[in-house]
Order: sequence, then C-alpha cells, then structure tokens
Amino acid sequence: MVRHFIHWLLFSIVLAMFVRAVEVTATLDATQVNPGDAANLTFEIKGGQTQRPNVPNIENLTVQFQGQNQMVSIINGRTESVQSFQYIIGSHIPGVYAIPAITLAINGQNFTTKPLTLHVIGNGATLQVPDPKAKDPERFGSLTLELSTQQRQYAYISEIAPVIIRAWLPMDAQVQLRSVIQPESKGFTLHNVTQQPQQSVEMRDNKQYRVLTWFGGISATKAGKHSVSLAMKATIAVPDDSQPALRQRNRPSMRIGGNFIEKELTLSTKDQEIEVRALPTEGKPENFSGAVGEFQFDGIEIPQQWKTGEPQKVALRIKGRGNFAIMQAPPLTPEELWNTYPGQDQFNPDDQASFSGNKIFQYNAIPRKAGNHPVTFTLHFFDPDKGAYQSIQSPTQTITVTGEDMVEEPQGEARENEKKPDIDPASIPAPSRDNNSATRSLSPWHTSAAFISLLSIAGLLTLAGPIGAVIQSRVNDPQRRKSMAIAREIAASSKTTSLALELRDATSYFAAARRTLQLHLSAAWQLKPEAITLADVQVRCATDSPLVAFFREADRYAYGAPPTADDWNALDARFQQALLSLPRP
Repeated sequence: MVRHFIHWLLFSIVLAMFVRAVEVTATLDATQVNPGDAANLTFEIKGGQTQRPNVPNIENLTVQFQGQNQMVSIINGRTESVQSFQYIIGSHIPGVYAIPAITLAINGQNFTTKPLTLHVIGNGATLQVPDPKAKDPERFGSLTLELSTQQRQYAYISEIAPVIIRAWLPMDAQVQLRSVIQPESKGFTLHNVTQQPQQSVEMRDNKQYRVLTWFGGISATKAGKHSVSLAMKATIAVPDDSQPALRQRNRPSMRIGGNFIEKELTLSTKDQEIEVRALPTEGKPENFSGAVGEFQFDGIEIPQQWKTGEPQKVALRIKGRGNFAIMQAPPLTPEELWNTYPGQDQFNPDDQASFSGNKIFQYNAIPRKAGNHPVTFTLHFFDPDKGAYQSIQSPTQTITVTGEDMVEEPQGEARENEKKPDIDPASIPAPSRDNNSATRSLSPWHTSAAFISLLSIAGLLTLAGPIGAVIQSRVNDPQRRKSMAIAREIAASSKTTSLALELRDATSYFAAARRTLQLHLSAAWQLKPEAITLADVQVRCATDSPLVAFFREADRYAYGAPPTADDWNALDARFQQALLSLPRP
C-alpha cells in the first residue's frame, strides 16, 4: 500500500514538472486612445485550451474579433502551449469604458480574467454617422467610356474608333473582376482591348479612387443611330458606413475592422448615341477589300529579274491608322500580268489599342508575259474623315521578265470548225488486176475483215477529233478553271477551319471560316472573295440570316476576348448554319 502511494506521488511530481499550471490573462496594448482610434485586446491562455471569449456588448464601444493563434513549444523537456485571441476595441465617442472580467472554462475548471478600463479622450465632438438611406450611386464604383475626339458626330461601318475605358473603384473596396469588357449593344464590336489594365489613383468629385484603365477600339456592324455602352461583371465589397470602422493609432488613414457589404453587379458605361453610316456604293473600287482608315505605303520589295512561270516573293509595308484587321494584301498591277497566291501578313502596332501601326504583306507572284514592264502595288481604302474612297499606288518599278509568254491554249471550237479538203471521186484510180498476185477472193470487198477494221479505225478517229476538242475546251475553259481553283481553296480553308476548331485556335478558326464563306459567296455574287465584308453581307442578306450572324461573331472575336470552352460548340453550329444558308450561284 505504501509502495503504491509512493509511486503515485512520484508520478504527480514528475507530471507537475512537465506541465505548467493554467494561466489566463487579458491585456490592452493601450489604456487611452483618441476617438475613432483602436486598441488591441488580447486574451492569452497558457497550459490549456478554450472556446473564443465572449465579450459583452458595451454601449458606444466597438468590439470586433480579429483572429486567434495557437503555439506549442518544448523547452528543457517541458511542454508549453499558448492560445491567444485578438480583438480591437474603441469608440468614436469620448468616455471611460469598463471591460468586465471574463470567465473561461478550461480543462473542466473556470478561470476569470481581471477587469480592464479603456479611456477614450477627446473634446466631446459627436460622430456624424452617414444616413444609411442616403444612396451614393457610385459607392460600388463606375465604368466610363471615352471616345476619340472627332470633328464629326458620326461613324462608318467597319471604322475603328479608339476608346479609353476606366473603372473607378473606391479606395476602401475589395474588388474581384469576373468578366472581360463587352459591348451591351449588338450593333458594336470591341477590338484590341489591353489584357492588363493600367492602375492609378485619381481624384474625382473630391473623392479618391483606384482607377483601372484599358485601351481599345470600337466599331459598328450595322448602319443607323445606336446607343453604345460597355459592361463588365465584378464582385465588389465596400465598408458598411452605418457602422464606422476604427483607425490604427500609428496610421490614421488605415481603417481596421468594420463590416463589409458585398455585391455581385455589372458595371456599365452611360449610353452614348452614335450615328453609324453605311459605306457608300458610289465610287467603290472593284477591288475594295474593306479597309477603313488612312494609310500609305512605307516600303516595297519587288525583284528586278523575273522569268515567266517561275514564282518569286514580293513584300510591302503599309502604315497608317484605322482598321488593319480586315485589310487584304494589295495586288500587283497591271493585274493581267500576274498570277498571285495567298501569303503571310504581320501587324506591328504603334499604340496600345492597335489603332495605328504598320502591316507587312508577303506573297508569291508569277509573271505571265516576257518583256520590260512597269509594275506597282495598288491599295483601295475608305477614308472616314473625307467620306470617300481613296486609291494609292506604290512607286513604280520597271522589271525585266524573260522566257516565253504564258498564253491560253486554243479553244476546241477552233479545231472543230476547221474545213476539211474535198476529195473528187473521179480522181480515185480504178483497181487493176495483177496476174502475179494471189488468188482474188470472191467475197465482196466491203465485207472483208480488213475493210471493217479500217472502217472502225476511221470512225474512231473521226469521233476522236470532236470529243478531244470538247474535252480540251472544258479543260481550258477559264470559268471552269476558276471554279476548280475556288473549289480547291474552299477545301483547303475548310480543312484549316476544322483543324483550328480542334486546337481551339480562335485567330486561325475565324480567319479560315470567314475565308470559306467568302469563297462560296464570290461564286454567287461575282465578287472577289477578299472584297466581301460584313457590310456587303448585311446589304445582300436578311438581318436574321445565319451569314450575317456569323460575320458579326467573327468580327466580335477577331480582337476581343477568345471564346471560352463552352462557346466553341455554339460557334461551330453557327458556322454550319451559315454554310447551309449560302445562296446558290
């Protein structure tokens, strides 16, 4: 019995050496503060754990929980655990505030802290609390749209106007942007919006804002008077001013604590009405491809020595300001001298909105006729400031082309109409008997096998001429050759469209899909494929046509945000509908 008591006593002594008794304290880092300033209240528990202390409500005193910490350490074999809870307290009204003793249950026992006192000293001025019913329309921020300064009060279809988009966000707000900026009206397309906005701090209406700035361009897709506005989805949380927060004593401008009001909302710009005019048909060049702006040649490269039938690369650079996206490679003129093939292009922007810059074109050309020829590039575009089409040419260069001219082979009809020589039956000599010949057959000559074979061969030769002429005529028919070339190009662009869809390459997909539709429409409308723009489709097709819808969609995604994973199936469905709605030639 005595032995068991000794063992128990030794165990208790050892346990007491390694585990400290529970200690509970409550402290303030400051006992005097100014109105609106915060003091830190800390509850510390050593040697045990408990639930968060419940500080009672005290009139005019703000008490807000900030967090808790847990720390366990072993020093010289002794285990020590410390649990702490942090609060901020303060008041906007001067006075003496008593914080009563707080009882905490730890390890089955109750422990009580000492009472504390906080003095809020000041001149007794009362706090002006904002009226919660008074609504500030920009409390959660706003979105503004600034159009480029223009002398005219209208714009043209496909014209890109530079824009500056600003999000004005309260300095004390917590913001999460949940979408890219998009036009709210279907009549406009947003281009080249910068992915990362510039950030700055600016004053407006005597308020300080954190400002996010994007640069881009906007263009209209249909004529008429339209209201343009942009929108962006965001989650914004702002402090609840009906319960003012406290300030850090060493940083008066820094608010701490306080409740927040969070909203998921759409920031929208104010509507701005713009008159949109269609591009005029009067004076429209035959090879106009849709470029709208102000452009000029900035350099060309044309080899001096050529040989008929052999391709060489030509290059040119065009600079200016406007809609570079739909500008096609200018052709070499005179056009009847050349066979040209699609090449590559590269745009180099000079500004953040990609409104001004230069575009480089490179493609292969084959000369058709030998000789010394003056050649140049010709570009057609619409100048919105002048309201007229413009045609410019690069400096003329004289090239030397050797070899034989590439000419079309004669048509089959020429052979068919050739006059055959007449044969006089009287001039055919009568057959004579040769006594030395073999025995003559008594069968009529026209029934002999040799005569029948000869007659068959002659008949075949007679038919071969017209048949060959017809075949050659069809092979060399310029219209048929053009149709076959278009069919081959349609097959190639369709294959590129499918591959881009599989790879989710938005730029290649819309370029190839648009090209496929342009090639189909060129046969029906007797226009060059590159000359068919959204404006032409809108004029020739119904407003709700799938063709119009897809061309608009292509313009919208050309330089806007790329399609999401959910958008791709819908986009391909629209493209298939556009193919089914194509007019027949």
